[in-house]
This record gives sequence, structure tokens and C-alpha cells, in this order.
Amino acid sequence: MEIHHETIDGGILQVRLTGTLDVAGSDQIGLTFNALAGTETRMLVDLSGVDFLASMGIRLLLTVGKAVVRRRGRIVLCAAQPVVREVLVTTGIDKMFPMAERREAALAVLSAA
Repeated sequence: MEIHHETIDGGILQVRLTGTLDVAGSDQIGLTFNALAGTETRMLVDLSGVDFLASMGIRLLLTVGKAVVRRRGRIVLCAAQPVVREVLVTTGIDKMFPMAERREAALAVLSAA
């Protein structure tokens, strides 16, 4: 699992995840992802490179998302592959955090915040 991040469009943190977000993947990126959530108030999480999402990955996304929201911030999950999107919808994460199919739509949500 890999995590890449950069600040874009007026202070929005874009985080790109690549790989399998399972126990091992969550362990590989967890510290970095949580640290980023503790410093940012607007975060776009690009899931286009995630090919599988297991329970530990769901837990990590919830932990990070809640950390951003606690800071009165906003997080948008973006561009999930169909199999990952299905897991997010089935588990109700789409009700907790906005999801967008495209980066442009995610940026629009974050810019309005």
C-alpha cells in the first residue's frame, strides 16, 4: 500500500492511496494517514488506485474521516473503483462522508465548505 499527498487548490490536501487496503496495507500507511488527518481541515482522498478494501481499511478511513470532522473539517472520498465503492456503500461510509466519482466534483464539495 502506498500513500502520496500534496496540497492543491487553495489548501486542500489531496491524498492518493494505491494498493490493497487490508490489514497489511492499513499498517503500512496508518501512521502517515492519521498524522495528515490531524493537521488538515479539507481532505480529498483519491481511492482510484485502491483495488481491494477490507475491514481494517474501512476502520482506517473511519478513523481518519472522524479526525478531520472533529477539527471542523471536511473529507471527500473520490474515484473509488466499483468493487471499493460497493464496500463503502454497503458499510454506510457514504452516509458519513461525501463521495464523488470524479476529482472535480470532490473539489467542488471541498471548495464550498
